[in-house]
Amino acid sequence: GEVHHGRVVKGSGYPIRFPFIDLAEVSAGGGTIIWRDEANALKVGPISAGADPGPICYNKGGNKPTITDANLVLGKLGDELIGGNLRLNKEKALQGLSKLGDPFEVSRNALELINLEMARAIRLVTVERGLDPTSFSLIAFGGAGPQHALYLADEIGIKKVVVPPYPGLFSALGLLLADWRFEIRKSFPKDLEKEYKELEKKLLERLKQVDYFIRYADIRYKGQGWELTVQLPSEVNEEIVRKTFEEKHLSTYGFIMKDREIEVVTIRVFAVRKRLIPKISSKFGSDDKPVGRRKVMMEDDWIDADVFVREKLPKGLRIKGPAIIEEYSSTTVIKPEWNAIIDDSIILVRE
Repeated sequence: GEVHHGRVVKGSGYPIRFPFIDLAEVSAGGGTIIWRDEANALKVGPISAGADPGPICYNKGGNKPTITDANLVLGKLGDELIGGNLRLNKEKALQGLSKLGDPFEVSRNALELINLEMARAIRLVTVERGLDPTSFSLIAFGGAGPQHALYLADEIGIKKVVVPPYPGLFSALGLLLADWRFEIRKSFPKDLEKEYKELEKKLLERLKQVDYFIRYADIRYKGQGWELTVQLPSEVNEEIVRKTFEEKHLSTYGFIMKDREIEVVTIRVFAVRKRLIPKISSKFGSDDKPVGRRKVMMEDDWIDADVFVREKLPKGLRIKGPAIIEEYSSTTVIKPEWNAIIDDSIILVRE
């Protein structure tokens, strides 16, 4: 299908009745390619250079400028990644970006475009679903996420950003350590409590071992074309179902219909098997001094920023922006007027 920016629109593909994690994805990573269209307008993505050959600065044969190249020439990245195991070639990055115009101007504009695209995705899953994004914290992960997080926070009005331990490994660790979940469902149930228990019994018979169950239901007002999926407690009755559905409907659409009958379209049960999860925490040191200083393009100007190494920093240290915190799997950019508090997660707060 066509790119649909997280919405169901004509031409965006076919609806599939199958369980998925609800994600609004955008092409916004370090390998996202910067290019110009036939009208010479600057574009970012959706094509990516990936990790191999990757950005031009990886020096592995990539010949298309990317977001990583832009961050490098603007000083947001240092000369090496993954603990010195990957040396970055800034000169080649400058040469590649120069094919699109002034390399610094192209880089600034490309980063602004990609930040707006990521901010749009956040609005899609918050504002457009009846949620106020300013009441949430933003979690920044991935190799490139912490480089852009504060720009998104300022764009949206978020006041707190969290950079977890090992942010570049965040998704892989989640895949390895997440609990197992198994789903079973039934459409148009007649007796909710009875049929929930039957589904739970079937899952237990198949899996032999279950730590706990989670109940969901797809519910709508009669006559509606779309359902809302709500989580229900371990014991349900008609009053609980209606109350839970209407709370979700009010937060999603801004209204409820007291006189309209509701119908449960599908019930779902998840059986959860817990995994043994080791405690993952940051490494701390005792050196609160920067390891260097370099010019970084922030706030449309070149600013001198202190550079720190995350693993060397003591717990509880407060770092005032502008600054850069480098670590094995990522780099965190701290803008002026933002502070970083060093803990298991780096907590970024606006002054």
